[in-house]
Amino acid sequence: MQALRARSARDLLAPVAGAPPVRFGPVVDGWLLTDDVDTVYAKGWQQDVPLLTGMNADEGSAFGGYGTTTAAAFREQARTRFGDRAERFLTLYPASSDADAGRAQVRSAREGALVALQQLAAERAATAKTPAFLYYFDHAIPWPEHPEYGAFHTAEVPYVFANLALLKRPWTAVDRRLADVMSSYWVRFATNGTPNAPGLPAWPAFTTSAPRVMVLGAASQPRTMPDAAVRRFFEDANN
Repeated sequence: MQALRARSARDLLAPVAGAPPVRFGPVVDGWLLTDDVDTVYAKGWQQDVPLLTGMNADEGSAFGGYGTTTAAAFREQARTRFGDRAERFLTLYPASSDADAGRAQVRSAREGALVALQQLAAERAATAKTPAFLYYFDHAIPWPEHPEYGAFHTAEVPYVFANLALLKRPWTAVDRRLADVMSSYWVRFATNGTPNAPGLPAWPAFTTSAPRVMVLGAASQPRTMPDAAVRRFFEDANN
């Protein structure tokens, strides 16, 4: 440990300089996690307890260039990423202008992540006996100085814990109502294994036949999203 602490940050990062972007994922260490996630779910080795998980609409806004690409760059990135599937992707997300490309970049990022979330839930469902509840948080936290961040990474946290008062923002009645709903869901899930309770919008458990998610925002309601063509594309691309 002392030798590691003595190394400079430049030395530690040297092996990854120029390498592809870092991919985040579980580390199979042979102790805590004995196999990859796909295998764990396929064999039913996971802890089979109710699951509540989800994503924020604008997770990608933490990175520079979110929603500001050019049409040419967007098409080139599609060809690099999807190869012979690129034209199919560009049919789903047309980008005839730079403005179109920015919107397509955001929408494709949201929908691609949503399909990946549903694929994870589907793998789990193959061997699990307990339910999973998925959410999609799409409410842009009030931040007049930075509207470009939208529903950014961790933006749901003040609502989950109903502690809006700890953050100086121009909260509205919509924010306070959403915080009440979300914190009620989380408390109910922690105590009963389901977010559902009288007085709350019904939150259906995920099933592969009806891959609905609870959209948490100005109007919280379950939706089947994205549409079937988009789902098929990303399922094919991810396999």
